[in-house]
Amino acid sequence: MMAIKVTKLKNGIKKGTQVPFKQQNGNVGNWAQQELKNNGYELNTGKGPDSPSMGVEYKTRKLKSTSAHTIGSMTIQDIKNIEYEDSTVREKLLSQYRIHYDDDLGVVTDEGVYDFSDSDIQKKLKHAYELGRQKIINGNRDEYIPCGTWGQFEKTNNGKSYVFRIPNGAMKKLETMAKNSKTFNRLFK
Repeated sequence: MMAIKVTKLKNGIKKGTQVPFKQQNGNVGNWAQQELKNNGYELNTGKGPDSPSMGVEYKTRKLKSTSAHTIGSMTIQDIKNIEYEDSTVREKLLSQYRIHYDDDLGVVTDEGVYDFSDSDIQKKLKHAYELGRQKIINGNRDEYIPCGTWGQFEKTNNGKSYVFRIPNGAMKKLETMAKNSKTFNRLFK
């Protein structure tokens, strides 16, 4: 049985939509999640992707932001015990509905589903996660644990968890790879 891949959200947050406030402490992301819920999409607030039935994670991104992209948080114990293939980080990195917005103008500039399930993309992400995971298994508890080009772990405020993040330049490359993979698959497969 072949899994169905989501390629578009029919009732998503469209380009040109007004963002009601400037970004502060994740409020734009929370607003976008609520808008999607109001538009009929499920919103999982527990482990795993925001829409488990579609296998899609919802993400917002301010255009001028240069910070790393947050993927998800895991306890130190879970990181030590869970390989990439079985992690919630992987689940959140297979398919993402990404909303880009201009914080100065208060408007959505782009939106779309990015399919990061391509084997070349997943290989890069798995390598980063496993590199960082091994450092944590070996006892590294630094605030910031670099995982090569494609990822990093950053300690959360409580010190018992780390959040997996992707550097901004790496995420831009992944988005381009996902778009090119989608075009390649549509034209040649």
